[in-house]
Amino acid sequence: MHPKYKRVRISKTVELKSGLEEVIYNYLKDNKVHFVYEGMKIKFELPTQKKSYTPDFPINDRFIVEAKGAFNSADRKKHKLIKEQHPELDIRFIFSNSKTKIGKKSFVGSNSTIIAPINIGDNVTLGAGSTFNEDIPNDTLSIGRAYQINKKNKKKTTPKLLFDEILIFLALIFLSSKLL
Repeated sequence: MHPKYKRVRISKTVELKSGLEEVIYNYLKDNKVHFVYEGMKIKFELPTQKKSYTPDFPINDRFIVEAKGAFNSADRKKHKLIKEQHPELDIRFIFSNSKTKIGKKSFVGSNSTIIAPINIGDNVTLGAGSTFNEDIPNDTLSIGRAYQINKKNKKKTTPKLLFDEILIFLALIFLSSKLL
């Protein structure tokens, strides 16, 4: 008859995932075998799989607008691979997450990734191509590439100016695609 397997707590830091692990754990301990339960990590690569990506809003062959309510680990890995394999693409993300708060007169640079939940203060400028994972105080220029840096903002931006710049940018893209 086989023992019934269950999760077993051995100490504050060790919880075995099954009764089978408990049997093996006790056997090794009883026979004075030196080991550390799950005491090492072995890196490996998954075999390559061919996948396809369907952009939300392809504006032309190279400019894509992607709408995201959530951006999980799988999405991040996928878009990193797409960017590495297709550097000619300019993919811009527009995020909507109810847990992330963006303050008044704040600007999010293109190709930015905001890992929710964070609070972005008033009059904040987020550097393009950056990743943000911490709260950002008011009147700050924040750049988050290798790590996040917050500096006092010297230039005050207004939403009207930023909106006008975005409209001009989109108009230029539209016109250039019509001319090609």
